Amino acid sequence: MVLDAFHTGEQQLQQRIGVKDKMAELGQRFLRPYLLEQHRQFYALLPMIFIGAEDSAGAIWASVLYGEEGFVSSPNSSLLHIDNMLAQYDPLYDELEPLAAIGLLGIELPTKRRNRANGLLQRLTDSSMVIEIEQSFGNCAKYIQVRDKHRATEKLPAAAFSFTHFNGDIVDRIQQMDTFFIATGSLDEGGCINEEQGGMDISHRGGPPGYVQVINDSTLIFADFPGNNFFNTFGNLLLDPRAGLLFIDFEHGHHIYLTGTAEVRWSQENDLLIDGAEREVHFHLQQGKMVFNASPYRWQILDKSVIT
Repeated sequence: MVLDAFHTGEQQLQQRIGVKDKMAELGQRFLRPYLLEQHRQFYALLPMIFIGAEDSAGAIWASVLYGEEGFVSSPNSSLLHIDNMLAQYDPLYDELEPLAAIGLLGIELPTKRRNRANGLLQRLTDSSMVIEIEQSFGNCAKYIQVRDKHRATEKLPAAAFSFTHFNGDIVDRIQQMDTFFIATGSLDEGGCINEEQGGMDISHRGGPPGYVQVINDSTLIFADFPGNNFFNTFGNLLLDPRAGLLFIDFEHGHHIYLTGTAEVRWSQENDLLIDGAEREVHFHLQQGKMVFNASPYRWQILDKSVIT
C-alpha cells in the first residue's frame, strides 16, 4: 500500500487550486521518510538549524540553534544529531520532551539551498538532541535573501523581555524585516500527530521589507506568494491554527519570537487588506519575546534584488 504524501489539510488546499493530482505524483517522488546523502552532507555545512515545536503549555514556537559547521550531523539516513541545546532565553528552553514532534529547516543563505524535515525527538541531553526523521524533502529556493555571515566582533550578553501586545518598537522592527520563519503543526491537544503524514513543520517566508504589516496591537498580516504548492504551512493551519513566528535581525543579531494562532483568508471569500494578494495570513499574538544579541553571527546582504 502506498501512503499519500500529503495529509488531509494539504490535499484540501491543493484541490482548491486544482493541483491535487499533480502534487500527489510529485509528493511520491520528492517526499521521503529519510535523508538523502546530499542532505546529510548539507546539514553538516550549516552554522544554524531552525526547529519548530510546542512547549509544555501547548503553544507552538519557531526557534533556531547556532553552532560551528559540523554541529549538525547525520550518523545515518534516519537520524539527525544536533550538538547544541537551546539557549536559556529561548521560549523552548527546557520545554522539549522525548518523542516530541519536531519540525526542521536547514537553510544555507549564501547559496539559497534548503531542506525541510520533520520527526520525533529520540534523545535529549544537556548539550545535544537526536531526532528521528519521518519526512524530508528539498524545498523551493524562492524568496530567500542571499546573505553571507561573519562572527560578531564583540560578544554582548543576551537580554530578553516578554510581551503580549505589539508596541511601537516591536512594530518597527518587524515591518523592516525581509525574512521570518513560521512553525505549524497538525497535532491534537495532547501533542499527538493526527494523521500518518502529519507532524511539526517550520518554513521560511521572505519578501521585500514591509511585506509583513502589524495592523493592531495583537495582529499582523502577510501575503502568501506563489510557491511549490505543497501547502505544508497552510495545510497545517487548516487542521490546527496554532503557529509560532521567528524574526531575526540578521544585521544586529536580535530575535523576535511570537506564538499565537493564524488564519488564512482567500480573495474569493474576503476583502483582503493586501492589494493584489490571492490569499493572506492573519496572525493573532498570544505571547512574544524580544531577545537582544541572541545570535553569534551577523549577516550581510549580498544582493538586494534577489527576493523573487
